[in-house]
Amino acid sequence: MTVYTVSKSGGAHRLTDAGGNQVAALRAHWSMRGGEIETAEGRFPIWTDRGYQSVTVGPREAPLVVLDGRGARIAGLSAPARWELRGDRRRYDAVLSAGGSRIEVHQSARMGADVRAEVTGAWPRPELVVLAACFGVMSVRRGHNLRALAVVGAISHGPR
Repeated sequence: MTVYTVSKSGGAHRLTDAGGNQVAALRAHWSMRGGEIETAEGRFPIWTDRGYQSVTVGPREAPLVVLDGRGARIAGLSAPARWELRGDRRRYDAVLSAGGSRIEVHQSARMGADVRAEVTGAWPRPELVVLAACFGVMSVRRGHNLRALAVVGAISHGPR
């Protein structure tokens, strides 16, 4: 098993291996609706849908990674993939699986929490796929926080 961590530093989310070496970076919009992943291969756009449930990496006409509850697709992977994402007020978790390979992503709901990814098996473009899965968890968390802020704002500023 390989363990990666995503932590925010200097305006970017940095993917580091167990030795603390940076292997990729994500520069995301404050809303976590989109951004750009940078790996040794190059830079790739990343975005999520309005409900923060689907993640796409790469050009729109030929995406490299699509993580969606209805079916995940990863370029270069022959086995069908499955993406499961869930979260509550305490933690957010996701699992990307294909054949015998698996990526488990975990993030606490507390402010500033790092993201942990545990990877087993072989994946094409592993840093890109892992950071896409981490972005999926981070974006769902941000979506939940933004909806909670909207509700609090509506309730606290209503007519008197």
